[in-house]
Order: sequence, then C-alpha cells, then structure tokens
Amino acid sequence: MSERKVKPLARLEAKARQFMLIVGFGFIAYTGGTILSVMLMNRLNHRLVAADSRVLYLAVVIFVGQMWILFVLPALIHLASRFLELPIWRTAIVGALTGTLFNFAIRFVGNGVEQTFADPLQNLVWGGSLLAGIFFSVWAGRQGRAWADVRQKAAEQEAVGRKVQYDQFLAESVALAERREAGRAQAAAVPAVAAPVEAAPAAAAADPAPVDPKPPA
Repeated sequence: MSERKVKPLARLEAKARQFMLIVGFGFIAYTGGTILSVMLMNRLNHRLVAADSRVLYLAVVIFVGQMWILFVLPALIHLASRFLELPIWRTAIVGALTGTLFNFAIRFVGNGVEQTFADPLQNLVWGGSLLAGIFFSVWAGRQGRAWADVRQKAAEQEAVGRKVQYDQFLAESVALAERREAGRAQAAAVPAVAAPVEAAPAAAAADPAPVDPKPPA
C-alpha cells in the first residue's frame, strides 16, 4: 500500500477518534452533571419549599437542572484544551448537542414526544441553555489553550536558559582543559632546556686537566 493511501486513512482515523472524544465529553458532562444536579436539588428542595417563592424555585430548578451544559461541559473542555489540540467551536457544539440529544432521548422514552415539548417555558430554557453552554464552552476552551500557550512559552524560555548555561559550562571546561594542556607542555619544556646546562659540569668532571709528567727539580 502506497503512502498516498495510508495518509488519508490515518487522517480519517484521527478525525474519527477526535469526534468520538468530543461525543464522550458531551455524554460524560450530561451524566455527571445530572448526578450533581439531583444531589444538589435534594439538599435545596426543603429550603426552597420553605422560602415559598415560585420565582426563586423556578430559577434554581432551571439553573441546577442545566448545570451539565453550563458548568460541567465547559470545565471538561477547558481541561482537555490544556493538553490537546481541539477545534474549540466544533468541540463545544458537538458536545452540547450530544448531551441535549441524550436528554431528549430519555424524555421521549419516558413521556413521549407531545409531553416532552408541551411546555413552552421549558423549551425556551433548553434553547437558551444550549446557546449559553456553547458560548461558555468556547470561552473555557480558549482559556485552556491560552494557559497551554503560556506554559509552552515558559518551557521554551527555560530550555533556552538551560542551553545557555550548558554552553557556558562547556566553554569554561574547554578553556580549563586548554590551560591544563598549556601548563603540562610548559612543564615538559623546562627540563629539556635545563639539560644542556647540567651536562657541561658533567663533561668537565669527566675530562680532568692534564698533569705535567716532568718531576719537580
């Protein structure tokens, strides 16, 4: 198989994996956010009933009920954007639509189509939450990428600083080695120069002065 056929298949496989990851973000955000919403509503329900305010109760139900798309999904995209190169808008839209469609599927099974869209206020809340969740996710993803860029620049500057230190250490080591070699060469040259000077007295001792053979008168 040629490289031209392998590259398109590899790109298609990479895009498929990325799409599955984005869909997983939406599914995890919906399931995790729904669990958190139920736990929080169980704790706030008695206080909301005691407050006896329909507006407050409705606002809290809307806010907590849409926690998965307003907070959990942006948080997941923010964390993922710190470490992965993700298309921000596509990730936000696909993730939000995945959770929303999963929510609709559960409601279709339990209530049917007519009862699912029977309340206009609920439909408005769903639409507004979907748009708000997408924009929050885009903002969170951009913040994550900005953090990653800052960390990458800091790492590059640290690498440059370490390279400069290494170059300085290498230059100092080379200079020290050169000085040692020069000292050794100078120390080896000094005995070679002093050798002829020491050889002269030795030659004088080996050749004594001639003695006159004539006896004294």
